[in-house]
Amino acid sequence: MVVAKKVNLEIAPQQFFQEKITAAKAKNDIAIDSDVEFYLVALLCDFIQPAQRSPHLQQLDTPLALFLKETLEAPGHEQLTRFRILGDLSLYVCGFFQESFNRRVIDIDYYIAMGSTAYHNTAAQIGSSSRHVYEKLSHDFALLVELVAEVAVIPAQSRAVDILATYDRWTRSNSQRLLQTLLELGIDPIKTDTRTPQ
Repeated sequence: MVVAKKVNLEIAPQQFFQEKITAAKAKNDIAIDSDVEFYLVALLCDFIQPAQRSPHLQQLDTPLALFLKETLEAPGHEQLTRFRILGDLSLYVCGFFQESFNRRVIDIDYYIAMGSTAYHNTAAQIGSSSRHVYEKLSHDFALLVELVAEVAVIPAQSRAVDILATYDRWTRSNSQRLLQTLLELGIDPIKTDTRTPQ
């Protein structure tokens, strides 16, 4: 008699995101600090657990630019928490919702700069052993956006893709993920400097 193995189809969010981040790092040949990787996994878990009412989820309805204004106007003792949340929100939004920036007047680079600055301000105010994590988050923000975007990726054939916007972002970032999206669409792009007249 053959006994069938039971397969556990449930996976803990931490394990799921850890595997996704590990795969994204390998696919894009990206190395990040283990503390930063742990932070990223915890951040992604925060956004999928609405029952916990994390401060991230409470702020998702607030435009990031308005949240930055409120943070700068907040009392000093509140700014540390608000800058950290702003960095987290910027990283999540830039990674998971890149396609939405194609339809906005302000492009993704503005939000990347905002998130990087928010983590920089967090590092400057934190004064503890966690400072190096926020310094790395600030310094490598654009790279981390690419990792989060890789976690969020849906195959190009399964979604509507703004090809021109994707090509434009690829020429500016040289992202392997965006290159792969273009190749999946049958486009073999040529790298050019978009800021130089052709």
